[in-house]
Amino acid sequence: MNKKVVSALILAISLNFAGDIPPQVTNKNIINFIKKNHIQIASFDEVKQAVINNIEGKDKTVIIDSRNESNYNEGHIPTAVNFHQAKNVNLNKDMKIIVYCRGFSCGSAAVFTKDLMKQGYKNVKTYLGGMPEWRKKFFRESSNKDIVEGVNNLDALFIDVRSLNEYMRGTIPGAVWIDLKNFDKKSGLLPRDKNYKIIVFGRDENDKDAFKEAYKIYDLGYTNVRYYKKGMKGYQKEHLPMSISVMM
Repeated sequence: MNKKVVSALILAISLNFAGDIPPQVTNKNIINFIKKNHIQIASFDEVKQAVINNIEGKDKTVIIDSRNESNYNEGHIPTAVNFHQAKNVNLNKDMKIIVYCRGFSCGSAAVFTKDLMKQGYKNVKTYLGGMPEWRKKFFRESSNKDIVEGVNNLDALFIDVRSLNEYMRGTIPGAVWIDLKNFDKKSGLLPRDKNYKIIVFGRDENDKDAFKEAYKIYDLGYTNVRYYKKGMKGYQKEHLPMSISVMM
């Protein structure tokens, strides 16, 4: 094979990797690092589908948040684990993994991805949009800190999607119960302000209804929807205050 053909192939490979890098990434060091290490890029749509699959128990993807624990606790992509927790996840070398960080100007996710590749993980990608893009395009997962702030500041509508009996026995202060079977009819009772913070929760991490209802509310045009994955069990484990219920 002559030098011109080899050069053309190298250029084509470089262009393919460059084409995968969103135009919002302008830091040349990050761009060069991604190209040099042949790091694969995950799009927003790919991450969104991975989240939905994780919730539904299909084709699991491990989503890793490479930001610090404080940022993670303020809200993260649903089903994501912080990189400190990732070592406790039972990973195998063929498992799908997506790593993200603070957005298009952050290179830590790419570095973390490279480290995983060096360890022999074969299906690792970087989501360059990270939390800033995710927050603009979809809803996030709340932490206990986020919940406590919502309760204390009285700046959020909490929606309890458990059964009516469970709800009546006690819920997060100020939380309301909406009959899921008649959700379409009840949706008019949601805040008029589409930017108002809405936090949806169910029983525990296995309660898929909370995610589904958060998705429905998001589809109605609400831009500040959050999903509390830990649910009522996670809330109670923190010995946080309970309150009397309100139905909608």
